[in-house]
Amino acid sequence: VSVCMVSTRRQYVKIASVGGIIGLTGCMGLGSSGDNSGNDNSGGTTIDYISDRGGTREFIEAFISDFEEENPDITVNAEYVTKGVALQERLSQRIAAGNPPDIIFGPSANVYRFAAQGDAIPVTDVIDDLGIENSPVQYEGEDYLVPTMTQVFNYWYRTDHYPNDPSTMSEWLTGAEQVSNNSDMEGFLALSGETNIGTTAGAQLAWSNGVDMITGEPGNMEVVLDQGDNRSKMIEALEWYDDIHEYSLGGGSYGWGDSYNSLAQGNSASAPGLGSDPALTARNNNPEMVENLNANFGPWGEGMGAPEKIWIYRQGHYIHGEAENPEPAKRFIKAFNEGDRIIDWLLEAPMYLLPPSKDMMENERFLENEFISSFEDLWNKYQDNWDSFSTILNTGTDGAANLLGAQVYDQKIPGRMLAEVTINDREPASVVDEIAEDIRSIEGN
Repeated sequence: VSVCMVSTRRQYVKIASVGGIIGLTGCMGLGSSGDNSGNDNSGGTTIDYISDRGGTREFIEAFISDFEEENPDITVNAEYVTKGVALQERLSQRIAAGNPPDIIFGPSANVYRFAAQGDAIPVTDVIDDLGIENSPVQYEGEDYLVPTMTQVFNYWYRTDHYPNDPSTMSEWLTGAEQVSNNSDMEGFLALSGETNIGTTAGAQLAWSNGVDMITGEPGNMEVVLDQGDNRSKMIEALEWYDDIHEYSLGGGSYGWGDSYNSLAQGNSASAPGLGSDPALTARNNNPEMVENLNANFGPWGEGMGAPEKIWIYRQGHYIHGEAENPEPAKRFIKAFNEGDRIIDWLLEAPMYLLPPSKDMMENERFLENEFISSFEDLWNKYQDNWDSFSTILNTGTDGAANLLGAQVYDQKIPGRMLAEVTINDREPASVVDEIAEDIRSIEGN
């Protein structure tokens, strides 16, 4: 194992798994070296911070500057990495080197892993002080993540090509067929493959047709994908997905950017994405298209209504268990979420980053934003369906933590399920049975 040593401040080296990645080579960090001695040269306290939100770096740096001015005894040493795997890799490197950051910006499933391993510090007092309800990461009665953002998975479409606001699977299929047969675009983007967006599409397809893949309590999860109504409904959903794939560009192994660009470049009349990101991509590359865009949640089964579970990512700040300065770290995290600061940050990418709580959606500053006000109906739709928002982590019985579900996501199993049907042309029934067995075989289940 080759590890990038960035500090020797820890008294021992502890290797922990983050997202299944342990041994790594090379340094992935951008900006700061990540050296945190716990004290700056003036005798004050240094807290070490790592984030994959480099796209909002200008805001974060301005916030850090204000925070240091308000807290002259604290210096913040920030490091930025690219999203996704790069953060996991860099974090694993620093943990293996005995130099984990004090504060990490990351997804809820990773935080739960740290909490269960005893490698995170509770932030229940911060959650209580901020009045945050429905804390996304709870373990043995304590809260471990202070959420800063919500990202909802939805499908954007061209209103000048789809005859109405499609919602059910049959409406989406009819619209996609009409677009493909009457324009130079394909009507739908049926993603698949072992990618994050393909996996999200596969999981949402199951949820949108009322399928539970896994149920149970932490430590006692049961795979039910191939049992009873879950099996028949999953087969039905995959048959529909195979049908609509006929009116798709292909979508195999597409990433988030590929999906957004297919819409912005006029190759697809609809494409999935997180929040407003497909529309923001269109605004930046094909602005005249934006007035003809709208979005809805993943296509749902006939007679079901909006999905009972709507896929979201919920991310925020947590404190590593070996943080040398947890109380100053809590001050930083709390300050980030207070007042207009967090709204300023969310509006860096309007509607791509939704607030961490439903109550915050009511803040008038959001609808004063020109972009959001142009999609006010969609903003209201997010509010009306907020209680259906769910991360892959919180899908056990009564919303209990489902770490097996997070492992299924990490291994991109739902995206592979879609590819087996649409790309490899396999029968949905055999695919469902095989995928269920694959989930049961995950180590540690």
